[in-house]
This record gives sequence, C-alpha cells and structure tokens, in this order.
Amino acid sequence: MRKYLIAKGNFRGSEIVLVKPLTYMNNSGVIVGQLLNDTGYDISQMLVVCDQLDLPPGVCRLRTKGSSGGHNGLASIIEYSGTTVFKRIYIGIGRPEKRQDIVGYVLTTPGEEMEEIKRCVERSADAILMLLYDSPQRVMNVFNKKQKE
Repeated sequence: MRKYLIAKGNFRGSEIVLVKPLTYMNNSGVIVGQLLNDTGYDISQMLVVCDQLDLPPGVCRLRTKGSSGGHNGLASIIEYSGTTVFKRIYIGIGRPEKRQDIVGYVLTTPGEEMEEIKRCVERSADAILMLLYDSPQRVMNVFNKKQKE
C-alpha cells in the first residue's frame, strides 16, 4: 500500500508528478524509495517544498542540495535517501515570538503574514514550472533575488 497520494500532469510537454506524503511530516523520507521505484525517476529529479523558520514570511529560496537545517521532514528524506543532493524550495514562515512554542507555531494558521506567504507560494509555483525548461542555477538567479517588501 502506498503511503502517498500522487497526481500526474503535463506542462509544455514535460510530465509533472505531484506527491503528497500520507505520513507525518517528520517521516516524509519513508516514501522516497517506493516513490522513486514507482515513478522510475531519480532523486535528482525530485523537488521538495517545505516551510522554513529561518526565512522571514514571504521569502522563498531554491537550493539544489544541503543539510536538513533542523527541518525534521528534510532530515527524514536525507536519512532514507542517503543523500543531501536533491532540490528543495523553502517557503519562509519566520520564527515565533520568544514565548511561543515552535511546534505550535508551525501548526497554527498564519495570521497577518498569510498574504506574504501566499505570494511566496505563487512565486514558488512559477519557479517549479521554470525548472522544467531551465537549469536550477538560472532559476535560482531569478527566483532567489531579494523580493520587494
């Protein structure tokens, strides 16, 4: 039984496969082996989209490799795949105020920063489509530029 939902589509002649793990976020890596086997893709073709506490709300970044940076979902993917070399888009959510619990913060619906996060999600979708026909370096040059406030 698959531990993920999958949808396939096409954009400008390129196949797009969207995957939603049915595991807890901290166990996202559990599905990687089965997913790659089922689709026939290589991990170098995978793109993970995740939140990032260390980026202000609405700031997004594309990276082609790196550590988990303390993100448990990425740590799980790294553990199960055995590599840190896969693309990821970070969507900034900022850090909670000093007294607020981090887990509670990331599980709560954003407040006033919601509009900034929505814009970041839209920019991320554009970056994902651009990755289908352009190099990751070119996409990073465009996408990772400082965004206007």
